[in-house]
Amino acid sequence: ATSEGRVYLRMNEVEHLWAEGGYTTVHCTNGTRYLVCKHLGAMEKDLPNDHFFRCHHTHLINLTKVVKTFRTDGMRVQMENGKMISVSRRRWSALAMALERLL
Repeated sequence: ATSEGRVYLRMNEVEHLWAEGGYTTVHCTNGTRYLVCKHLGAMEKDLPNDHFFRCHHTHLINLTKVVKTFRTDGMRVQMENGKMISVSRRRWSALAMALERLL
């Protein structure tokens, strides 16, 4: 639910989610963003963990939208839209395993 009402998105329309205090911004593949009145942790519980992965305390990514991973200049993933998202060191190996499971 957003401040304007409910928005229904298909899983493949969501690229990543970003925590902003007690709110979460949902970033869609078409560039649209929605501010949701829900913590990222609550959003994480509502989404299927075989497709969505908490790569950082502020980011939840759609694994099907990851194009590339980088270990240089900090651990990061590149999403389909070109956006670079940080991955915490302690989540790096779990991310690699989650991406392998999708293949």
